[in-house]
Amino acid sequence: MNIVVWSIVGIILFVLLIFGVGIWLFQKDVAKEDPEYILQFIKDKKELEQVSLSIHFNKEKWVEVNQNVMRVQ
Repeated sequence: MNIVVWSIVGIILFVLLIFGVGIWLFQKDVAKEDPEYILQFIKDKKELEQVSLSIHFNKEKWVEVNQNVMRVQ
């Protein structure tokens, strides 16, 4: 009986460890800062009008992409 309980506890801890490592790796990958990815995404989607971007700094417009496109869903 004692072996069965310890086996079940060990399996549960192993599954939780694998799950925790998976979540940690996912969050680490998502948190990466890659400005090239953002630039490529905007370049790919701007002709399809699936993205809009407006950057203002000190009340000055720096960038506007598809600012007048309004999509109704």
